[in-house]
Amino acid sequence: MVNEGKRILILDDDPSIRAVISEVVYLSGMEAVATVEGHDTVARYEHEWVRGNPFDAIILDLNVVGGWGGREALTEIKKINPEVRSLLISGYQDEVEEAAREFGFKYFLTKPFDAMMLLWGIGRIVSEN
Repeated sequence: MVNEGKRILILDDDPSIRAVISEVVYLSGMEAVATVEGHDTVARYEHEWVRGNPFDAIILDLNVVGGWGGREALTEIKKINPEVRSLLISGYQDEVEEAAREFGFKYFLTKPFDAMMLLWGIGRIVSEN
């Protein structure tokens, strides 16, 4: 598998979506680390960055109920690593396209998406030069 061994950090507040994304990532030979809220995502990203074990990519849900979502998390993570590879996901088509442009996400997916679309998105972001 092309992406085997890659480390992916996931932010989604919906437990079922978080579990499905994590499972698809894992079954594809990659390591999945999932978080529920953006502050935790940023803290985990920074911890691994400082340890010298950075994530290869991050998948961020645009909106998180009661906390930081993908916008806020990406803004802070870019302070740690301006070259972070990120994929934005959301159930809101119009909002996700606008946010992707505004906050510098290179790729986005609109929920619902299937495993093949998710793997395509991951492949795009981890293979960037």
